Amino acid sequence: MLVDIDGVLADSDHRQHLLEGSRNWAAFFAASPGDGPLLAGITMVDLFDDDTVVILVSSRPESIHDETV
Repeated sequence: MLVDIDGVLADSDHRQHLLEGSRNWAAFFAASPGDGPLLAGITMVDLFDDDTVVILVSSRPESIHDETV
């Protein structure tokens, strides 16, 4: 099962304003360590059968790989 991180497991609402107007992608992704959990998404993943393979996907750049993990 493919599960996106942003907007499913991580709440990116606090940084959405950075994409308004000039779309400051660098600042948008730099602020991602401040994301809180989205409990509905986490609960959904927890409901998968134990034998379901979950693959997390994201459009986050490699530069924030460590923070994402």
